Amino acid sequence: MKKAIIIVGAIFILLLVSLVALPFIFKDKIIARIDKEIANSINAKVYYDLDQISLSVFKRFPNISATVGQFGIVGNEPFQADTLIHLDELQVDFNLRSVLFGDIPSLTGIHLNGGSLYVKVLADGRANYDITHPSEEASEPSNFQIAIDLLEVNDFDLVYDDRSLDFLMVLGQIQASGKGDFTADVYDLPLEMQALIGELAYGGTSYLSKKNFRGSTTLQVDMGKMKFSFADGEFGINDFLFGLEGFI
Repeated sequence: MKKAIIIVGAIFILLLVSLVALPFIFKDKIIARIDKEIANSINAKVYYDLDQISLSVFKRFPNISATVGQFGIVGNEPFQADTLIHLDELQVDFNLRSVLFGDIPSLTGIHLNGGSLYVKVLADGRANYDITHPSEEASEPSNFQIAIDLLEVNDFDLVYDDRSLDFLMVLGQIQASGKGDFTADVYDLPLEMQALIGELAYGGTSYLSKKNFRGSTTLQVDMGKMKFSFADGEFGINDFLFGLEGFI
């Protein structure tokens, strides 16, 4: 009996040491893969702090999590002075088996902790989120599998400034969670969110300001048309409950 306990204990310690060691062994591989996917997908200035990159198998086991501090994207001309997105901390989760044994890493989770997104559309229709490579210029197609089983957003700010529509939306302190297959051109994104509405204005008229928002819906995403439609859901502004249908 004592011998069996020692054997089981030794196996447990070996497994624990292996789990601790795995992030160090595969850190370079994962960072190189992230760099490759960024280069293939984004035609803009991307910055992050190499000293703030860490890996762990304990945050969402059996996934392996890569955490990056101070990650952001700066737009191209004429938006070179604007930061499209800044994240205090970005955590991405990979299926551990796909990292160890597969050629195609499977991304299973995205966590955005603190930061902001600034979407700006000029009167002539040019937008600062147009940062992907033209198809004929892409170095090679991405083969990432991105069926997210957990999308989390914590303490995030959003500004959507569309001057072609004279529409402004400012949201703060966003808390959201959802999931979806982001490799598809059209997909459903079940989403729960709460936020502070700083400003909602259209045509020079302010319709909402300084209101608390909460909602639960399935967001239907069509990336080809950049169309985001709201399905049936439950929504509330302060103590007022309502239904919402339509699209952006």
